[in-house]
Amino acid sequence: MILPLKKQVCSLKLAKKLKELGVEQGSFWWWVKVKRFSDKYELEYNPKALSELRCSAYTVAELSILLPCKVTSSKVPKNKLYYYRIEVQKGVWVGIQNRIEVNAKAEMLILLIERGLMKL
Repeated sequence: MILPLKKQVCSLKLAKKLKELGVEQGSFWWWVKVKRFSDKYELEYNPKALSELRCSAYTVAELSILLPCKVTSSKVPKNKLYYYRIEVQKGVWVGIQNRIEVNAKAEMLILLIERGLMKL
């Protein structure tokens, strides 16, 4: 089964947060504002919109590159949640869970940046 595009990229909310935190904007897909004073966004490839009207809609693969290599993941079959954890210090783990894999990875990246555990 092929996932719809909106489930293959991080949510608009998470994409905006990543941009706000200073994550480099460079993705295959972009969330682009339909009109300058609108709240509606659409997914586009290689948009020509001004940078303030768009943000990167990262894929799982793109987020995997941005995350540190020590991230482990598993899918819990019972509740269909993806669970990601990273060892931030020896024996100290931080975890995130989400039903959509790409959003779980975006949340992990946000958490690491906000806690000062990762520098851009």
